[in-house]
Amino acid sequence: MKRFKYSILAVSLAAVTGCTSTMQISAPSAVSSGQAVKQATKADFETLKARVVPDFVASSKAQAKKKNMTLKVLAADYLKTLSPEGAWPDINYQQVEKPGWSPRGHLDRLVILAAAYNESPDVALGNAISNALIYWLDADPQSWNWWWHDIGIPKRIGYSAVMAKEALNEELLKKVADYLPSIPNYSPTNPNSPIPKAANRTDIALAVLNRGLLTDDSDMVGKAIADIEATVGVSTGAGIQHDYSFHQHGPQLYTSGYGPVWFSAAAKWADLVNDLPWAFAPEKMDILVSYLLDGQRWSKRHGQWDYNTMSRGISRTKRTEYMPQSSGDMPEHTPMDIVAGWMPERADDAQAFKAHEFGDAGAGLNGFKHFWRSDYSVKSSDGHMFSIGMNSQRVEPAEAGNGENLKGFWLGFGSTFLMQRGNEYYNIFPVWNWALVPGVTAPEYVGKGADWGRIMQPDVSFVGGVSNERYGVSMMDLDIAINHAEGAHSTKPGFYQCGEGKGHTEAKKAWFSFADEVVALGTGIKSTNCESVNTSLNQTRLNGEVTVDGSVAAMGSRDLTDAKWVHHDGVGYVFPQSWKGTLSNQTQTGTWKALRKSSSDELVSQNVFTLSMTHGVNPDNATYQYVIAPGKTADQVDSYSKDLPVKVLKNTPEVQAVHHKGLNVTGIVFYQAGSVKLNSDLTVTVDKPSVILLDDSVSQPTISVSTPGVEFADVTLGLQSVSHGNLTHSILTPGGEADLGRSVTFDWDKGPDNREWEAALKAQQQAQLQAAQQPELTLLAVADTELQGGQYADRNFDIVSRWDLWAGQITDGDAAEAGVTKEVKSVIKFDLTQLSSAGAEKAVLKLHVRNIGGQSPQTVQVAALADSHWSEAGVTWNNLPAVKSESIPWTVSSEQKKQWVELDVTKLVNEAQSSGAISLLLSNKGSGFVAFGSDETDQIPELVVKRAL
Repeated sequence: MKRFKYSILAVSLAAVTGCTSTMQISAPSAVSSGQAVKQATKADFETLKARVVPDFVASSKAQAKKKNMTLKVLAADYLKTLSPEGAWPDINYQQVEKPGWSPRGHLDRLVILAAAYNESPDVALGNAISNALIYWLDADPQSWNWWWHDIGIPKRIGYSAVMAKEALNEELLKKVADYLPSIPNYSPTNPNSPIPKAANRTDIALAVLNRGLLTDDSDMVGKAIADIEATVGVSTGAGIQHDYSFHQHGPQLYTSGYGPVWFSAAAKWADLVNDLPWAFAPEKMDILVSYLLDGQRWSKRHGQWDYNTMSRGISRTKRTEYMPQSSGDMPEHTPMDIVAGWMPERADDAQAFKAHEFGDAGAGLNGFKHFWRSDYSVKSSDGHMFSIGMNSQRVEPAEAGNGENLKGFWLGFGSTFLMQRGNEYYNIFPVWNWALVPGVTAPEYVGKGADWGRIMQPDVSFVGGVSNERYGVSMMDLDIAINHAEGAHSTKPGFYQCGEGKGHTEAKKAWFSFADEVVALGTGIKSTNCESVNTSLNQTRLNGEVTVDGSVAAMGSRDLTDAKWVHHDGVGYVFPQSWKGTLSNQTQTGTWKALRKSSSDELVSQNVFTLSMTHGVNPDNATYQYVIAPGKTADQVDSYSKDLPVKVLKNTPEVQAVHHKGLNVTGIVFYQAGSVKLNSDLTVTVDKPSVILLDDSVSQPTISVSTPGVEFADVTLGLQSVSHGNLTHSILTPGGEADLGRSVTFDWDKGPDNREWEAALKAQQQAQLQAAQQPELTLLAVADTELQGGQYADRNFDIVSRWDLWAGQITDGDAAEAGVTKEVKSVIKFDLTQLSSAGAEKAVLKLHVRNIGGQSPQTVQVAALADSHWSEAGVTWNNLPAVKSESIPWTVSSEQKKQWVELDVTKLVNEAQSSGAISLLLSNKGSGFVAFGSDETDQIPELVVKRAL
C-alpha cells in the first residue's frame, strides 16, 4: 500500500467528499506541530473576532449570489418552510447511505439563517436558529462517510453558532461548544485514525477555532491557528510539492480540488492574523505566495482550472460558465490582492494573474513548466494553455471514489487539454466518449479510475520532462496492463468474445512545446487488447465550422485518410505524415449520473468536436505525428501546413526528436544511450537515457537536461559542432525524492557551472555507509497489502486505501446481511540490501495490533514467499508468489490490542538475505481475525535486524 490517502471537503467549494473507511489508529493529545501557542491579549482576541465573523457572513452572501438571490431573500425562503420544532419537512434525517446525504441540507440552510441573523438580528429568526440547532443535536443524523462527522458537520455547526451567538442561550452555547472538537490535527469521531493531511487538517482546525470563538478561549484559538500554520510547508508528502504542484491521496496531482480548499483557508487565516500575535512566520508567507504564483497560476485559464489537476472532480457539474469582467467590476480582496500586499516585489505578477483570472487579459505566462514531482507539464501563453497529465511508478493518475469519476480511467495517461477562452470543455463530460480522452493512446474501452488512487505503472520510471522555462519536452513511456473485469467496460459490444477481457498496451509518447505550437509524437505502439487502439487529438465543445484541407465539413462523423490539416475553433491540427482517423462534429448525449452516482440521470446533449487517429487492432510498432497550432484561422493553418517551421528528426522506440527551424530549438528524448544528427553542423550524443532541450535561438546556446526516474545520473553529453566547437560535458542530474527529474540548464561552452548535486549525492552515500555500519537496523516495510479469497481472488486491493493488514475471516461488506465471511491474508515486503553477507544474528518482525476479532487468542501463521517480485498495484490472492518456508505460528491475544507485538524471524531473513528482499505472508485459518497496522498508518511494519559479525 502507499501512504495514507485522506479526503476533505470545503464549504467554499463543491463537495470533495472523502474516503469511506472506518478503520482506526492512535491520536495526538495536543498540537502535533510542536509549535508554542502564541499568547494574545483580550483586545487582540476581540480584533480577531471582528474580522472573522464578517468573513463568515461574506461567504454566505457569496453562496446566496450563486443562487441569484440576496442573503436576506434566501434566508426568508428557508425560514418559511422551517417547522416550529426546527426541522425542514423535505429533508430525510434518517438517510445514511449513498447517494448524496440529505441531512446536509439542514446544515447548509442553518448557515444561511445564521448569516442573515448576524446582518440583521431578529428575535424570531434567532429562535428559529436555536430550534434548528437543538433539533440537529438531538437528532444526531448519521452518515456513511466519516468526512461529515469529522469535518462537514462541525464546520457548519461552528459557523452557524459563531454568527448567531447572540441568539443562543447559555445552555445551548455550551451544548454546541461541547459538540465541536477541542484538539486540532485529530479525528474527533475516529480518535485512532491516521493524522489528517493538508486540507483535512486545516478544516478540523477551523472547527476547533470556532469552539474557541464561542467560548472566548484564546488559547484554543491560538492552538487552532498554529495548526493551520503548521500545514504550510513544502514536502514530498500530502500538500505542496517542491515544484509547487499539490498532492492529496498519495502522490496524486490535486492542484485543483484539494489544493484550493487548503490554500483558501491557509491564506485567509494568514491574512486575518497578519498583524496579531498569531501571525504566520515570514517563511510560511513566502511559501503561500510561491504556491499561488508559481503553482496554481500555471493551472488556470480565465478562472477555469486545468482538468488534468482535478482528478475525480472532473465528474462534477460546473454551475457557471466563465464570463470575463471589466476592470471596474473585478472582485476585491482576492488571493492575488492578499499576496501582493504580503510581497510587494511580486505584486505585478499577482495583479497580472488577477487580470487574467477575472478578466480578458492574457495569462502573463509565456513559457513552459514541467512539474517534476507530478509528471505534469504546462505550456502557457497569452493566447492559450496546453497541459499534459502523465503517470509513472512515482505518480498516480486520476482516482475514483465516493461514486465519482466512473469513466476517467485514462485521465493522466498522457491526457491533454487545450484552452484559449477557458470554456472549451465546459460541462462536456457527460457526453464525452471516454475512450478518446485527448492526448491518450489507448484501446477503445472505458473504465473508472482506481478508488482513492493507485500507482498504475509500477514498473515504469522513464516519465517526465525537461524545461528551460521558455520551451520544453514532455515524455511518457506507456506500459499498461488492463483487466476489463476490474472496473473497465468496453465500448465495443461483446468484447469478451475476443478473449478474457485482459490485454496490454505500450507506447512511447512525447510532446515538444515551442512558442506557437506543440508537436506530438508516438512510436512503439503495441497492444494485445482486443479493441482497436486510437490516439485522440482533442474532444471539445463544437464552436463554429470545422475545415478539412480547405473544405468545410458537414455535421456528422466521417473517416479521414491523409488529410493535411484540420481547423476548428481557432486551432490547427496539422499532419506531417500519412495517417488514418476519424473526425466527428455532431451532437452527443449522456448523463452526469454515468460519471457520478449522486448526480442527475437527466439526458443532456452538446455538439462536440472530436478528432482521433486510429492504429487498428493489435498494432505492432505503430507511430503517429501531429502538430497543434492554436490562434490561427483556417487560411493561416493552410499556409502554415505548407511551410512547417518544425521538423521531425526521429520518431523511433530509441529516439524521438523535433527541431524548430524558426526558433532554432531542438528537443530530444533518448530512451537509451545514443546519438542524433540534428543537421550538417550539429550532432548530440548521450551515454544514458535522458531528455535534452537545445536552445540555439540566442548567441550563446543553452542546453537543458533531465533524467526522469534516475537520480544523480552522471550523464556524458557530447556536442559536435562546426560552428560552436566540439565539447563533452559531464552532468550530474538532481537526486533525492524532492528533486528527482528536475532539469539542469547551462550554457553550451561552460557546461554546468558546478556539480551542485554532488554534495547531495555524497550526503546520501555517507548516510548509506553509516547505516551499513550500524550493528542494528530498523527496516520499514517497502510494500504491504491485503489479499482476499473467494470471489475476490483475482482482485488487487491496493486500489483502495487500506489501514489494516488482515489475517483471518472477516464479514463480507457486500453481503453482510447474509453473514457471508471471506478469508483474508496479507503480505509484507522488506528490502534486505543493507544486510552484510554474514546475514542476521537476530531478526524480529514488529507489527502493531489494531484490532482482533473472534475468540482470543488468535494464531497467525507467518511464512516467507519464494520471491519478492510482486507489486502493491498488481498482486492478488491468485498471483501471489508461492510459499517457500514452513509457517511460524504467532499467538496474538486481545490484551495486545493497540500494542506492538514481536516475532523472531531470523531463520526466514537469513534464508532470503541473498535475494535482497523478503516477503512475509500473514494468514490465519481460525474463525476470527487479527488486523495489524499497514504503511497507510503511522504504525508501519518493522523488521529489526541485528547484523551478524
